[in-house]
Amino acid sequence: MEALPDLLGRCLSAIGVERVVCPPVAGHTVRGGGLRKIVEGNPVLAALIADGDGRVGPAAGCAVFEGPHLRITTAVGATPTEIAVAVPDDLPGAIAEAGLIVNAGAGATVVLRLGFPITESASEGLVMPSAETVAGVSAALPAIPARAHTVVLAGPGVVRAGAVDGLRAFAAATGFAVANTWGAKGVFEWNSPHHMGTVGLQERDFELLGFADVDLVVATGVDPSEAGDRSRWALSDVVEVDPRHLAELARSWPHAPATIRPNDFLSRMSAVCQPLFVDDRFPMSPGRAVAEIRATMGPGHIVVADPGPAGFWVARTFSTIELGSVVVPSMVAPGIAAAAAIACGTRTPRTPAVAVSTGPVDRTTLLAIDCARRIDAPLVLEVWCHSETGPSGEGSTGVSGAVRVTSIEHHRDVLLAAGAKRGVTVIEVPVDFSDLARLEAVAGPVVAWR
Repeated sequence: MEALPDLLGRCLSAIGVERVVCPPVAGHTVRGGGLRKIVEGNPVLAALIADGDGRVGPAAGCAVFEGPHLRITTAVGATPTEIAVAVPDDLPGAIAEAGLIVNAGAGATVVLRLGFPITESASEGLVMPSAETVAGVSAALPAIPARAHTVVLAGPGVVRAGAVDGLRAFAAATGFAVANTWGAKGVFEWNSPHHMGTVGLQERDFELLGFADVDLVVATGVDPSEAGDRSRWALSDVVEVDPRHLAELARSWPHAPATIRPNDFLSRMSAVCQPLFVDDRFPMSPGRAVAEIRATMGPGHIVVADPGPAGFWVARTFSTIELGSVVVPSMVAPGIAAAAAIACGTRTPRTPAVAVSTGPVDRTTLLAIDCARRIDAPLVLEVWCHSETGPSGEGSTGVSGAVRVTSIEHHRDVLLAAGAKRGVTVIEVPVDFSDLARLEAVAGPVVAWR
């Protein structure tokens, strides 16, 4: 017989899980598979750390709870699919099914509810079923008609499927330009001729990119929680493509590449944002704050921002060169930036991360700060505060030991120092949020997370 903690560890590792968030309770342990443990007894925070871990990727996050039940996830705020596991020998098949669900599309969450305690045992030598056995054969390649003017809308499902190279090959073969939602930032560098811009954040994004004027929209890996209701972007004929088919479509494309047609969306946005990146005002422009964070990040570093004002500015203005370096969840979940940064900091080797939020600090973020201190996890949390408030005002974090920056140079120095040491650093940054009006004048009100 095989002990369930060993079977769980082996099966979770087989679907890519690297860390497990678990309570400090005897019997609720997962062994084997080389998995690391993050000990956290608060179920809300444990779920959030797992969600953040899976959303940052590349593998799913996992948390174990009383019940017992497991949360396997690559999404934030998603309604979970529930799978009941009646007997221990069914665990490999159930975990394989969960892995396929969470690793497909734009991300998902699965809750496995076990009908037995983890102290039980399973038959010896159980194996994980193959993906083909669980999921079946993929659909045939879609037919994409040759149209005079075609654009691609790419979402986070492209990244989750590991199909970014396929998307790039498809764009090169067809000559199509690509607009991405913010969960797919970095599929093309900001200065690539194929890069149309990041869409879905503001009301007029798709209009300004001319989606109503093209002949065809090829949609791939789109997450409705980022792109919005289909009526927002399906302004012309649409062909939907599974991201896993992009590479083959590139190889079999029978036509000469089209000529990319210019649009002025990026130039209009750049005309507003570029001056903000070097704006010397203090309190800081959000654009300058983003530029300073980017300037202090090295290769492999990540910025994770909470949905809301901080998330909007990071998603809109961070000039992405490295895929995966920017993470802004598509669903609101208080505390997610700090929780995801904890997950990054507990990896081996650790992934340096900066969490960005908007003040005042919510209760779950405070719990995350306490968790990071308790388990000695590195956490750099930058909180943007309203410029008119002082250290004791509404914009203050209220966190003991927080550093309130007093100039742009001080902000940069504190960020660099925080990234070079372990432990928790909370940075209060006075920000002038009135700059949002400049972006709204170009593309309308913010519609993300509504």
